[in-house]
Amino acid sequence: MKPPIRSHFAASVLGGVVVAGAFLALGITGHRSTQTIIEESPVAVQPSSSGEAGLTPHDIYERDAPGVVYVRA
Repeated sequence: MKPPIRSHFAASVLGGVVVAGAFLALGITGHRSTQTIIEESPVAVQPSSSGEAGLTPHDIYERDAPGVVYVRA
């Protein structure tokens, strides 16, 4: 004997509600949020009075390395 169609429909709806509840409880809703923070620091350029060419690449690295961040998510 076949079960009535109404019981299949009720089981399907109940299963969907259970899965949706599990997704909500675990935070799996498909919505992702991103936050971008851009912070600019003032750059002070000091003219060289002694006729030097300016900063070397090593000087620039030493000055700016602590403020450089790479984030990969």
